[in-house]
Amino acid sequence: MSNTKNIQFNNINLEFIQCPAGSFTMGSSNGLPLELPVRQVKIENPFWISTTLVTQALWTEVMPGNPSRFTGSGNLPVDSISYDAALAFCEAANVNYAVQFRLPTEAEWEYACRAGTMTEYFWGASSADALKYGWFDMNAQEQTHPVAELAPNPWGLYDVVGNLWEWCEDVWHSDYNNAPVNSEAWTSNAEQQPRRCLRGGAYNMDVFRMRSAYRSYDHRELGLSQFGLRVVMSD
Repeated sequence: MSNTKNIQFNNINLEFIQCPAGSFTMGSSNGLPLELPVRQVKIENPFWISTTLVTQALWTEVMPGNPSRFTGSGNLPVDSISYDAALAFCEAANVNYAVQFRLPTEAEWEYACRAGTMTEYFWGASSADALKYGWFDMNAQEQTHPVAELAPNPWGLYDVVGNLWEWCEDVWHSDYNNAPVNSEAWTSNAEQQPRRCLRGGAYNMDVFRMRSAYRSYDHRELGLSQFGLRVVMSD
């Protein structure tokens, strides 16, 4: 990926890559029922997604205080973030820094994670080589690690699997029946459903959860130490 942008927050930098428009196969028939039915999804427009998780240095530049359990370096991803806190971060950045941040939709997240691949993992069909790309239960020592220390996916995203779960905009649904076939967030039943989607796995999860299609969820107000965020930026 050659299209990049750098956004400065005083002395803190956040890099974005532009994911091209295209289509991909979302979900997996080799995983769990919540990844079915497998379907073709069209990404109508290019979009900008941050190459790393939001760090503690950036969070404290934009927001008051640091909620993280794991501290000691500004390059650690900010953890213990609820969905609602992630939305508040985007709103504060948008107001105070004249940017347009939001959470990725689930379709955008999986498209960016796969980066043009169709295998179970973005690096191949098996979990071999997982240690090169993600912090999980085999190498993380039950804690987060500074962003961008391991290899990125083919489009230049770091820690897109492992390290921390990443909130997506979508309301949780237990499968893909009647899901959108474009890049829009699936927001039906938002008033009745307090759970929101999480992607990518975390430092204490097994490698199965690092599969590109793996999905999870939690209540929007919960900010567990495994939860962080990555952002999308509008032009």
